[in-house]
Amino acid sequence: MANLAILNGFVEDPKNETSCSDYVPKDDAHFWKSYFSNLTRPSGKSKYEVTEIMGREISNRYALIINPFWETCVDYSFEQREIYNLIRSYIRDGGIFVNTSGFSFFFTWSVKLGKKMPISEMKQFIPSQMKVKCEPFTESQLREKFFFTGTSYYRDFGALTTFDTKPGWDPVPVKAFQTDEDIRRFGDLLGADAEITEFRSLREGTPNCIPLVRAKREEFGEIYPIAALKHGRGYLLVAGMGMKESNKECELFAKSTDRFCGWVSSRFLR
Repeated sequence: MANLAILNGFVEDPKNETSCSDYVPKDDAHFWKSYFSNLTRPSGKSKYEVTEIMGREISNRYALIINPFWETCVDYSFEQREIYNLIRSYIRDGGIFVNTSGFSFFFTWSVKLGKKMPISEMKQFIPSQMKVKCEPFTESQLREKFFFTGTSYYRDFGALTTFDTKPGWDPVPVKAFQTDEDIRRFGDLLGADAEITEFRSLREGTPNCIPLVRAKREEFGEIYPIAALKHGRGYLLVAGMGMKESNKECELFAKSTDRFCGWVSSRFLR
């Protein structure tokens, strides 16, 4: 039985912290615990021992840790990113960290302030309103713009993702597929229903990328709505899908997570 942990939205002190509530799927905070608790082996025994943990409890005693908070990483504060550093060390040391939906680690949730903010080392302020009074003109309001290339996902993991090519940021419907090699490794994950929505999927050119599910977009070529990134001795498993409104996509990613863990285990047993 593998030890599986699910982050519960706190860092270390529930009495003095505001828990993150940005769950995927948004209407079922217990989806991941229920799904993995009910998986059994052919013998009837449970496949996973499921525990809910706080950020400070991240350690290699867990073979698999799931972050159910979409693109958000729960931490002490926006500046004090100790939990993110714990996650990265956990992966480097051989753990499998699973991030549900979108661009991993783009937001940090401060348990001290009870809110989230995008985190990027590359940003600029651009005017969103101007006042023109003959000469000169003055900027009356500035808007902060964040760049993916300044994020932890890009800098630490080398992630290249899809991005907005039109106004708005809604997930894009795509036809998913697997290659014969994908199916050999992870089994048939899609069956007859291959329609999904992609959002911030990894794409061709991402180093150390292991696709589980693929699709194509005219703007980007081949993309990977479900994929793993090798980092040190471990893996970051990600879902570049909409997922917040769709339990079908959550179930696909949960099934893919289970199959990926089986593939990793089989490699160690060789």
